[in-house]
Amino acid sequence: MLMPDTAWIELIDEGWNILVDADKEKIIQEGLSKITTPGKIAEFIYGNGQAGEKIAMTLLMHA
Repeated sequence: MLMPDTAWIELIDEGWNILVDADKEKIIQEGLSKITTPGKIAEFIYGNGQAGEKIAMTLLMHA
């Protein structure tokens, strides 16, 4: 089943994902348009990957 929305709105805001209706032509059009679009530089919209270490250090310091 295709969803009409997403819980990952940040990915749409940053241009990584696109929402289209469950319409074959729109899906093809949007998919093909991204093939020719220059690559985007990855940004850390969900952090820098160090959350686990920060949590562990905080727990150790307050134990």
